[in-house]
Amino acid sequence: MSFSYRLSLSSNVRPGFINYISSTSKNNTVSNNLSITYNLLDKFNITLGETIANNRSEQKSRNTITSLIRNYATNANANYFLTKSLTLNTSLNYQDNIAANGNSVKASIWNANAVYRFMQQKAEVKLSAFDLLRQNKNITNFVRENSATTTISNGLQQYFMITFSYYPRKFGGNNGPSRGASGGIMIVK
Repeated sequence: MSFSYRLSLSSNVRPGFINYISSTSKNNTVSNNLSITYNLLDKFNITLGETIANNRSEQKSRNTITSLIRNYATNANANYFLTKSLTLNTSLNYQDNIAANGNSVKASIWNANAVYRFMQQKAEVKLSAFDLLRQNKNITNFVRENSATTTISNGLQQYFMITFSYYPRKFGGNNGPSRGASGGIMIVK
């Protein structure tokens, strides 16, 4: 079992003028990422993670305006190695974005794939399914000098993809570098 924690901090100050009045914008962002991975021999692994990010903006001119945007993301990823050649993978990502006005936008994204390797592990076929719950949204929260904005737009909806990849051990002679080739077909529903 392994644990991982990552902390990210950023801060900036932007002086400016709005209608000839001095206006200073101060932005602070804190992001905490925690993940736990569990491995069971060489057959199964699962990773669970949580990200909490806060963006605080303070706008000073005649009045002081403060806004806070919070983003929460919970994700899980599991791999099951059925045989040396066949692997199943699934991932789930749940997001909750709370804008400065208190409105919350939530989305769950579930993806899955199966990978089969053959020809002495030199080639693979991968079948992938994306956005199985049909909830994909592009959510962007940002704070600037005099505004806090949340943008929600439709992203690429549910689709399926078949990919073939080939990884030859030697390419172009005995001393040539190892290179691979791949191609895929995407089916959008």
